[in-house]
Amino acid sequence: MGITGIRKLFADTSIALDTISQNSKTAFINTNWTKSDPDNFESQLDNTYQKFSSRSLTNRNPAATKKSVATIVPLYISIYGAHTKANTLLNSVYQEFNTKIKSSIVLIDQAKEYSKTIADNSQSIKDSINTIDSGLKPLADAFDTFEKDFVNSWIDFVNIFKMFL
Repeated sequence: MGITGIRKLFADTSIALDTISQNSKTAFINTNWTKSDPDNFESQLDNTYQKFSSRSLTNRNPAATKKSVATIVPLYISIYGAHTKANTLLNSVYQEFNTKIKSSIVLIDQAKEYSKTIADNSQSIKDSINTIDSGLKPLADAFDTFEKDFVNSWIDFVNIFKMFL
């Protein structure tokens, strides 16, 4: 990487800090839904199941051994199931919601927090980078001078010498 590469990396880092700082002001302006929508979604899952959970059918043809008329809970209602009960349709929907949406909300909140921290501290980070870069500049200039005055001359000499061999 060398001194020149390090100095370029510092310059690129300063530009990236400016970009993050600028973007953090507008990237997370409308995230209030992340606080209420997950709970609303769970409530909707509960409500849809509660709407159908007590539904049943009357068995008009009970077994001969049974004297009373039995009720039947349709299979689709038990498969639909509560979102908190494993192996139900609503539980599958809920698990996917948790895996994808809730995990994404956590990542959004972290990104919002980290970008704000970077934005709040970007100037002090850039000042530190500039201080280090200023300290490296004389060394980089010395290497550039050495390369220009000696190394390149030596390479030219060797190439000329090879032509006579």
